[in-house]
Amino acid sequence: MDESESLFLHPWVHDLLGNLRALLSNRTAVRDTLEIVIAGSSRLLHEFHRQGSPLRNISSRKTLINLSKSETVSLVVEPSGGTLSPDAIEAVWLETAGQPFLVQYIMYHLVEAGFEIATTDLVERIACSFYEIERRTDFADWCEDLGQIGLAAYTQLIARADDKWVPHRLLLQAKIAEPLQLLRSIDSLCFHGIVESGSPKCYRAVGRMFKRWFIDEILGQQPDPIIPTPLLPSERRNLEDQRTELDKRYTLLTRMIAALDVDISRKNTTFEQQPLKEQRSAFEGERDHIVDQLSKIERRLSGAT
Repeated sequence: MDESESLFLHPWVHDLLGNLRALLSNRTAVRDTLEIVIAGSSRLLHEFHRQGSPLRNISSRKTLINLSKSETVSLVVEPSGGTLSPDAIEAVWLETAGQPFLVQYIMYHLVEAGFEIATTDLVERIACSFYEIERRTDFADWCEDLGQIGLAAYTQLIARADDKWVPHRLLLQAKIAEPLQLLRSIDSLCFHGIVESGSPKCYRAVGRMFKRWFIDEILGQQPDPIIPTPLLPSERRNLEDQRTELDKRYTLLTRMIAALDVDISRKNTTFEQQPLKEQRSAFEGERDHIVDQLSKIERRLSGAT
């Protein structure tokens, strides 16, 4: 049974699954002679997770993960007859992380454009056109499927510099959700091919396409991590040095603003005051920015273990 999502649009689907469970239960001889394969995407995964679902009793789950880098390269090189440059091939890998649907999308448009003009810039433009030009809703649909817990977990994963591995215990410490809910949400992230699981129990975000869309369309900016990240001694010293320099600049700006206030009070006309007020406003803006930077440094120093 392929594309099983359409089944879940009908109210009788649970009766169907219940009948399949009865048919394939240990009490019938049919189990030894009949096997049923149900192929589907996220909706089928949710049904597998649902407590009391007939699928939980009669089925075993097989998940197709992303293609490996070597598999992705083979998939890209063979149709192109070896005409794609190594840089373009690498760009396809970095954009998709081997997610078959996304690899297929980029390759289709590279075929249309012509392999001989394929560059890293062209691959990136094709990747961005997925949602900027074609306005495809696939990524938005994935977000709907992931829910708030999945999106919160993904936000924490992409907040890590250079897509570093995040141990499961740190996601638990972030208190995104109850442990079982968190596990299921991470399962969905891996299912969609935008997160990779490793050993021992850790995860990282993969692929630039979804990450770029998520930051642009959902977050609006690169997120700050709330997960405590271990600090190396050199990193701590660097942050403390930054804090010292920012404190000095903050003190200097405060004095300069106070001096400007005195100068402004001595001017008799708005014309004379205006340039001083503009300079004061610029100093205040810089000081506010320093406050934000100091706040981030303090969180980093106090939150790291």
